[in-house]
Parts: sequence; structure tokens; C-alpha cells
Amino acid sequence: MCDPKRPATYMQVGPGRYRWEFMVMPGETEAELGRPEVFLELTRPWLRGADLAQLAVLRQATYTFRSLVAERWRRGRLLLLGDAAHQTPPFIGQGMCAGIRDAANLTWKLALVLADRAGDALLDTYQTERRPHVRRVIQLAVQIGRVMMGGGEWTSALRDRLLPLLDQAGWLKDRVMQQGLLPFPRGPLVCGPGAGTLLPQLDATGPNGATARVDDLIGTGFAVVTAGGDASPVPGDAERGFWSALDTRFLAAGGPLGEWFAAQGTRAALVRPDRVILTLGAHADLGAWRAALEAAGVCAVA
Repeated sequence: MCDPKRPATYMQVGPGRYRWEFMVMPGETEAELGRPEVFLELTRPWLRGADLAQLAVLRQATYTFRSLVAERWRRGRLLLLGDAAHQTPPFIGQGMCAGIRDAANLTWKLALVLADRAGDALLDTYQTERRPHVRRVIQLAVQIGRVMMGGGEWTSALRDRLLPLLDQAGWLKDRVMQQGLLPFPRGPLVCGPGAGTLLPQLDATGPNGATARVDDLIGTGFAVVTAGGDASPVPGDAERGFWSALDTRFLAAGGPLGEWFAAQGTRAALVRPDRVILTLGAHADLGAWRAALEAAGVCAVA
């Protein structure tokens, strides 16, 4: 609620459970707002006609929004992720999402290193990929927070008139949200055209003609995905052990995912376990893609 007198958020979080957040205004104290009767009074606009005595407060806390990113995410065997590496205001709901992305990025690299299938330097790509990305997400959250909470009566009135109009412009909303989903910078594991973005979670038609979501078809390891109509590549004797050690799945996908390939002007993708595209190509060049992984320190086969 973009109320210049007291910005607030409200959401239902389950049957009979609700969450409110109210901005602490200048001159107010935590002790004052912490009194149950004050909190119940703040909820009154959302509970018209309700008996406030029937409302049970399960948890109440005062906290400060922070916009922080650690300068160093790794020191030897110690790695930071989630709130230990970065903190964001909640205005676009990306705090936990950022932590999940950290884990998705780090865990498969850590697994390869621990299994002696990759060099220790592979772990350094975690920060170089994730830090610029999460920093941009936090910047976007700060910007939207300023729109929600800033301004006086006049600017708030203008904002309240403009935001519904902008919300109707779907292309503009998509443009704003895409600012928080920038591709990873080029690096050892982002080394080709179209790399560094997520493979879209679309429906795809598999080899047996059945349609399923992409993640269900390609599993949890590496994936070589080709456009529908192309034969799924078969590794030769020299390549089979390498791709098998990476738990690689090969999929020739039709349907919406095949249409996505056509829109990209490409026919094949090498996809990492975190669903980030390592590279795109006109065809699945397994030899060149193996060389790229080995150059990044992935030595899946001794």
C-alpha cells in the first residue's frame, strides 16, 4: 500500500493467517509500535467490521531493510551464500530466490570438485557469476522500494495515477522485471553465443511423443538439448565416458521449446545442472563443448 502516511504491505499466507508490514515513521519507537493494541489498530483498515479481539498475534518484530553484498564470497574451504553473502529489501520478493539461485549455482560445482572431477578453481566461478546478478536484483528492489515508499502527498497522488496505467502496459512491466534477470558475464562456464541465461521452463515434446516440462525431461545433470526434428546426438567412443560421468541427458525437443530454438536462430544448447545455458550452437558439437568444459577445469574422466 503506497500510503505516504504509512507505507504498508499485506498478504495472506495460509488459511486464517495474514502478514502485515508497517513502516516505522520518524519519531516513533520500536517499543511504542510493539504494543499489541497499537499493532491491532494498524490492522484495522484491513479488518473492517471484524472483532479485533478474535485476532491472535503470532509473531511481531521490528527490523531494518538492508541492501548489502559481500565483497568476498570464498576463502579457501569457506563459501558464503544466501543472506550471508547478500541482503535485499523485500520489495520484489527476491531474497529467498537469490539464496536458491546461489545454491543452484554452487552445489553442482562443489559436487564435481569433491568427486575429483573438476579442479578447485571451478569454485571461483560461483562469485564471478552470482555477485553481479544479485547486485542488480538488489538495485532493482531498492528502486522499486523508493517508488513505493518515497514522496509526499503530491508525488504520491501522481504515482497512484501513473502506476495503474503503467501496469496495463505489459511490455513495460516485462522490461522492468528483466532488469533483474541479466545474463551472467562471460567466463569459463559462460563461453558461447546466447550463454549465461536460463533455459526456459517450457513444455517440450520428448522422443516418445509425450509432452512434459523441460526440467522433468532433462533431469538434474548436464543436458544437451537440440531442436525438434534434429536427431539427438550420440557420443562416440571417445566422448561417451566424459558425458556419462557428468550424468548428461540428450534430448531432441519439439513443441514450445522447439519454437524457442527457432526464435533464437539456433538448434542446440549445452545446459548446466543449474539450467544456465553454457553455449548455443547450430548443432551439438560434443567435441568442442567437451573442450570448453575441460578448459574450465572439468575433468570428468581421469
